[in-house]
Amino acid sequence: MDKIFNSPLLPTNVYQICTKRTRFTGFKQPLAACCGYGGLPLNFDARIACGVTKILNGTLVTAGPCNNTAEYINWDGSHYTEAANQIVSTQILSGKYLDPPLPAKNFISHHTATCY
Repeated sequence: MDKIFNSPLLPTNVYQICTKRTRFTGFKQPLAACCGYGGLPLNFDARIACGVTKILNGTLVTAGPCNNTAEYINWDGSHYTEAANQIVSTQILSGKYLDPPLPAKNFISHHTATCY
């Protein structure tokens, strides 16, 4: 447990990383939830969670997933998609967000690294 408390904390703006170069990241819907209800621009309604079917305003609706999660940063209004997490982790491990910039490969041993 000591290793967790002695680990560095790296505050990261996930949204900024994902939207900074959208033509390279491939995100077409930077604000909309992939799995939600309500349509663009947000596709989010706090009254209904992802995967749920219920009556809203007298109509039976389902908060369903999008067709291509790779085009979305936001999964359900609270969590990021796997595509967004992949881009963010790659950027963090590149060292660009350290001061001074230092690639993670310089201080992480793939043979001894422990995940918690």
